[in-house]
Amino acid sequence: MSSEPVTNVQQPPIEIKADLEVLQGAFRLGARGSPRKMEVRVGHMVVLSYGHEFADASGLPEVYFAGEVVQRDPKRKGVPCWAVQLSEFPGRVDLQARQVLAAISQSEDDPASIRISFYIRLYDPILLLRRIGGKWEQEADRASFNRQIQADVESWLRSLLERDIQIWSGDERDVLGRIFYELDEFLRRMGLRVDTTDGGAATSAMIFTRYYPPALYDLSFQFAQAERLLRHLFQQGANIPQATGLSEEDVHRIAVSEDRAGTALFRTLMDAAPGVKEKIAQWLEASGKREAASFIKTLYKKYQEREIKLSEQVLLSAIRNPWLTQGEWLKELSESPATRFQQIERRVRSIPLGS
Repeated sequence: MSSEPVTNVQQPPIEIKADLEVLQGAFRLGARGSPRKMEVRVGHMVVLSYGHEFADASGLPEVYFAGEVVQRDPKRKGVPCWAVQLSEFPGRVDLQARQVLAAISQSEDDPASIRISFYIRLYDPILLLRRIGGKWEQEADRASFNRQIQADVESWLRSLLERDIQIWSGDERDVLGRIFYELDEFLRRMGLRVDTTDGGAATSAMIFTRYYPPALYDLSFQFAQAERLLRHLFQQGANIPQATGLSEEDVHRIAVSEDRAGTALFRTLMDAAPGVKEKIAQWLEASGKREAASFIKTLYKKYQEREIKLSEQVLLSAIRNPWLTQGEWLKELSESPATRFQQIERRVRSIPLGS
């Protein structure tokens, strides 16, 4: 593992493409050269507007769905009638981001990456048209509004990834659920929603995958094995505080922890004083856990607080959740894959602690 710091970790490249076309067209029904009625095509909705009002004489919304025929009200001859055509499923959004992880990535070409894709559907066409302020008659105005919707979605997603490092380290379901909820609320305010029409769970219509640098494997395994070694030494009555710099209370808490091996040790390391961190690194190196020792020496001496916090959270999640180091996508490839984590963990367990 390289001891040189990787630069430019503050601004991860984010690629977002919102391909959305909500407004499809607008026709003035009954005007010279225009039809008096029209049938709504599949995949579209039509809203009738009389002087920018969207309700008929009885107060019902003038919203029509595929297969329905719309026509102007003959009793409202003095008011221009516009049929505004909108797409029921206006498009999709694809997002890819890369994040160099301090003391985990071996170079800038070895980042963590994330991919999110989802479709958007029309939810409240009248609310959406009110946002336009009546500027739908000209093709240029409709195109401008479609571009603005795309820009708003892209800006919101970019802000989410830049402010929330839990996206890289949180549990898959929690992260996806949060993205779905926040994005759906954002879109709802402009009359759109995340499309979940496939009949599955609320978030199943979204694609969400993460990949991590290979070094994350070795680090998570080494901290797990180091904690097993510490427990073994504790049972043997060894003077662990002298060797590691940890207090007796810390050692006891780690030794009796029921969390996955490595979790308690790494949590303690995160909160330890600089001198204790250095002593733990020395103990890890003397115990043959060189990558884990190098991680500590590099992370806490060469990086800033936000970079440190991100790498801590990702590694802690990898220790607690073996799937994180595989990328959740592997769960879709096989019902019971023999993951690299499982293979190495079995091998590690078979090695005598004193060897």
